[in-house]
Amino acid sequence: MRWSAWMMGVSAVGLLGLGVGFLQVGLHSDGAPRLPRTSTARSRGRIAPRPPVVPLGTVAWARQMRHQLTRQWHHTAPPLWIAPDPRRPHTWVIVAPLAYQDHLWWAYATPQQPTPRFQSLPDTLSWTAQQIVSLPPPMQGAVSQAADLLHDRPWPLTVSLPPMEGQGAMTAVQAEAMGTFAAPVGWSVVWNPMGTTAGTLWVTVTLPWTPHTMGVPILTTEGMGWSSAGSLVSSGILVTRVDAAGSPVPVTDRAILQPPSVAAGLSGL
Repeated sequence: MRWSAWMMGVSAVGLLGLGVGFLQVGLHSDGAPRLPRTSTARSRGRIAPRPPVVPLGTVAWARQMRHQLTRQWHHTAPPLWIAPDPRRPHTWVIVAPLAYQDHLWWAYATPQQPTPRFQSLPDTLSWTAQQIVSLPPPMQGAVSQAADLLHDRPWPLTVSLPPMEGQGAMTAVQAEAMGTFAAPVGWSVVWNPMGTTAGTLWVTVTLPWTPHTMGVPILTTEGMGWSSAGSLVSSGILVTRVDAAGSPVPVTDRAILQPPSVAAGLSGL
């Protein structure tokens, strides 16, 4: 796969910041009599109150992030997937579970920027290197692999491959050889703790996949894990299933991709 060579050169990501503007009011004294200000004048001179400061990683803060995205979209945003950065304390990665207006949406929150504006990237996955390195490292790896799946075309199998593994898992080579991918419809981040100080942040990108044998688009996920030790591990391609019987999820059933509540999408340390 093309992404494997690229991943060798993954670089650390700097924190993204937002410009903050300040309203400056000049004071003067000209001896003129002061007239009472009207309610209209008072309303024009007011500064909109800022949302209360709440600790990162709490449900109240997660609601603020959802409201932030709702304001940007001018449309009600669903509950978000939110997880801590395994390498930076008090830093959180936030993603919208579903693509919106043909873009994937994400934000990187820090104590200095607790409710940042969301960034977005086209779901075509035809991104520049500069766009990719703006993402946190595990997200860089996940979208790079997804881009490889999306832009590679299937080819006839000329060598023997092992059968598909249980639970609908397969290698990228198998997935590309046995079907065709479309633009991603969503992504998620989930923190999997292992002990008190170790763990892995899993980033998954969900793409429609049309198997040649069935011809019906279903949902698959491609993931990348980022451990607290700094290593990156791929999870391969998984066919999304709804029950123990192994029924694949049709591409139209995207509600399965979003958390049922704000609290459900928030991964704790």
